[in-house]
Parts: sequence; C-alpha cells; structure tokens
Amino acid sequence: MANASRIKSSPADISGVALLNDPHLNKGTAFTATERERYGLVGLLPDTVETLDRQVERVQTHLAAKDSDLERYIYLIELLYRNETLFYKMVMADPMRFLPILYDPTVGEVCLKFGHIYRRARGMYVSLTHKGRVAEVLRAWPVEDVRFICAATVERPADVRAWIEGMLYTPAYAELGTA
Repeated sequence: MANASRIKSSPADISGVALLNDPHLNKGTAFTATERERYGLVGLLPDTVETLDRQVERVQTHLAAKDSDLERYIYLIELLYRNETLFYKMVMADPMRFLPILYDPTVGEVCLKFGHIYRRARGMYVSLTHKGRVAEVLRAWPVEDVRFICAATVERPADVRAWIEGMLYTPAYAELGTA
C-alpha cells in the first residue's frame, strides 16, 4: 500500500512529540533517561522515570476517583489512545474487574451515549455511501500488514457490541493486527 510509509514500526523511526503521540510505542514516563536522550524526549516528559507497575498504580488511583463505570470506560479508552502498553497491562492485571467496564453492562450505556463520548476514529467506517468505492476507502488505512479484521453490520445490539470491541482492539488484535 502506498500509505504504509505513514506508519513507523519502532521508536528509532520517530522521535519527540510524534513518539509520544503514537499509542503503539508511547511508554509515557516509563521511557528511561537514555531513551529520552536518544528519542528527543528530554523536556517533553516529567523528569521522573516510572516503571510500568508504578504507572499502573497511578491509573488505579485515577480510576478509583471516578464516580461511574461510564467515566472509568472513558478514562480507559483515552488511556488506550495514548499508551496501549499501559492500557493492556492494566486490563490484563485484573480482567474480571475491567470486563464489566469495557464490555457488558457498561458497553450498553456507551452505545446509547456514543455520540456524546466519541473522541477520535479508531478503526474504519465503511457505509452504503461508499458503494463501488470500498477498495479506495480501505486503502486509506495507514497499516500495510493487516492480519485481522472484525466487521459488523451494527444492526442489532450484538453487532454494536462487536463494533465497540473492534474499536477497543482486543488483546488478540493488538498482537496480530499490525507488524
């Protein structure tokens, strides 16, 4: 694909703010002092270097301050958009705690309020207006090596759940989705 050059595969390919804005590569405050020098991050992060476990503790504190599972869902999705490694570390540390927030029953409320909580595109949206142009629309995806696709018609509640799950990039997708 011609657009594949827009996706970088390692921190060595990008640096500075671009690295911090890449949720696949961003480690936030877990970048070491050496990595901060190498990737042009000095001054873009607080001086303190934190372990991934310390970042998880901070996220747990933030989640505890939220009043509802919808607020916790929004916080976790924003975390996913910023730092996938931290998001998955958090969720996989206690899946039984987070499944009700990221799936049923909270996802029902998310679907009802999606227009109010939508933050950014995360996936592809192919509709009837794209009839005859689907290949062109799909070429806009910035990743060349796609190994997994989840498609849903979003006609029934179960389809909406599948659509939301696809937006969340399940752990299997995160591992198989891109090279």
